[in-house]
Amino acid sequence: MNNRSPNDIQQDYDVVIAGAGPAGCTTARYLSTKFNTLLIDRAEFPRDKPCGGLLVKESQHFIKQLEPLDFIFSKPKKLNLRLLDWDNNVEVDVKREYVNILRNKFDYWLLQLVENGVNFSPKTELLDFYERKDGLNVVVGKDNKTKLIKAKYLVGADGAASLVRKRLSPNRMRAYVAIQESVKVEFNTHAYFIYDKAITDFYSWIIPKGDVVTVGSALPMANGNIRDRFEFLKKKIAKNLQLEGDYTDRESCLILRPESTRDINLGKNHVLLAGEAAGLISPSTGEGISFALRSGYLCARAINNLKDVHAEYEKSCGPLINEISNKLIKSDALSDIKTLKKVLEKWTTLSEPDGRGKALEIWAK
Repeated sequence: MNNRSPNDIQQDYDVVIAGAGPAGCTTARYLSTKFNTLLIDRAEFPRDKPCGGLLVKESQHFIKQLEPLDFIFSKPKKLNLRLLDWDNNVEVDVKREYVNILRNKFDYWLLQLVENGVNFSPKTELLDFYERKDGLNVVVGKDNKTKLIKAKYLVGADGAASLVRKRLSPNRMRAYVAIQESVKVEFNTHAYFIYDKAITDFYSWIIPKGDVVTVGSALPMANGNIRDRFEFLKKKIAKNLQLEGDYTDRESCLILRPESTRDINLGKNHVLLAGEAAGLISPSTGEGISFALRSGYLCARAINNLKDVHAEYEKSCGPLINEISNKLIKSDALSDIKTLKKVLEKWTTLSEPDGRGKALEIWAK
């Protein structure tokens, strides 16, 4: 991978990728070397991002082939999940193993895997783009300088606040602010998801990371009082779980939550969207890494084929859209206090694994 200064950015590229997170890096990694590719990101790497950092089985399977390095994992490396429903006073263990990563190191590792001649320009912002007859004009900015680039394809992998998505669709998705802080304290080896309508209509989390614990919550922008709600969460955690101390390293970011598969936008013409920018994110947990990795790979494969690129990409993303459709059912169940209580209480009264699986069929989808 070649780092580019503003003066080194060329005027012509086959593919410009906006965003060097999991979706953008995966697209760049799997693009054919026959393409002249530019990868840009507003940040300088390594960079932090508020994230629980738990890899689901789809992500675990995807990165296994990439032979991940030990430095990307946190301790404990593997975690089970405990659901705390504070609205109904129900607690349930979910027997599903998650892999615990350090998100800043994970993203930096993915960036280092991009070795196929891709040009990378950090601290570079996508400012504008518009169609021309045989491709696109793309305007980027870096160090108070702007540059006009001609490109055949633009990949929007620029996350929840995607400029690419905004330009393609005026429809806004439901948005939340994820806030996360760390506290240095000894804690057990479970990860926790907390459901409490007094805090959020989504969920909050507690995840051990070595000698600290991260505490976070996805808080609805529409309801306001975001900071007050987060402080209320920390007070309830101290009371209910005896987890308290001096919180540090506050981080925040925007996250999206689809309400329908109609919220998914894979782009059009010479523009493709991947990861959260496309709306490919779980509406039940906000998990986006698995969708970013897989959609990035599918995006690269479609461009590599150079035949009906957009149609091929939409077709190949069908299974991802079906996953999100199933998770919308789960999201509705988790959002309703009475339904959630019935599901979790039935789980706690069943002893057979098959019975538990059926009781939490909605959860497992």
